[in-house]
Amino acid sequence: MKKNLYILIAFFLFASCSTEWRLGNRFVKSNNAGMIFLFTSNEIFKEYSTWDKTNDSLLLLNEMPDSSFLNSYYNSLIEGLLQLNFKVCLDDIETSRLSDTLPNIVLNVAQISLEEYNKEYEESEEFYEGTYYKTINLKTLDLNFWFELSIFNQEEKPVLCFDSQSISDISNGYFYQKFLTGEVIYEEEIIPLKVEDVINRAKLLGKRHATMIYDLLLNTYIQNNYPNNKTPGYLLHFNPESRFLEPLDEENDVFQILSQ
Repeated sequence: MKKNLYILIAFFLFASCSTEWRLGNRFVKSNNAGMIFLFTSNEIFKEYSTWDKTNDSLLLLNEMPDSSFLNSYYNSLIEGLLQLNFKVCLDDIETSRLSDTLPNIVLNVAQISLEEYNKEYEESEEFYEGTYYKTINLKTLDLNFWFELSIFNQEEKPVLCFDSQSISDISNGYFYQKFLTGEVIYEEEIIPLKVEDVINRAKLLGKRHATMIYDLLLNTYIQNNYPNNKTPGYLLHFNPESRFLEPLDEENDVFQILSQ
């Protein structure tokens, strides 16, 4: 345990002296986040699988008011941007508010789509006689977001970003074996996905996307200022709670860049 702690401390001591860390700290301390002109999409595109279409009463998306989802998401997104020291202007580029010293960023939430479908999930457990399997259907919702990010009055094309997350029913089912007969039974127990769960996830995604936008600008700054036109060895994440830089989880916490 102590050995792992020493290794972790050594990593952070080494990283804090690296070019990436020095440039990252310069970005954070100089408050280079800038002004964000936020353009919002007030429409949600809803998609349903063929199976769901056969019974509209089972469609979760039909129960959810679009306004509740959008209000939860945008309020959280703006709160997250403000926490990261962005200055936010909504739905209009006011020339009087353009900054002379910081980047003037145009953030367009180009499209939001929610896709509802049933996903097969397989439970399994080993008993003396062998392995038993049970396939169950879980209602699943994909939350998809497209963003356009650009710098005002610059000729470069907007960066098109994408992020997607899934939320589904929760399976608490389990296998058990009858003592007298030895028969293996699967007891199905599903906690259904509710509208409230989707609204709460929208709130979490607002904060997540604010941080991902900051990290994209942070790492772009590092790349543009890296010496000798070299590529940074790793990406950084700014934690808005601790106000510290951390290694970025490149598998889960970065946008998929569709065009640049």
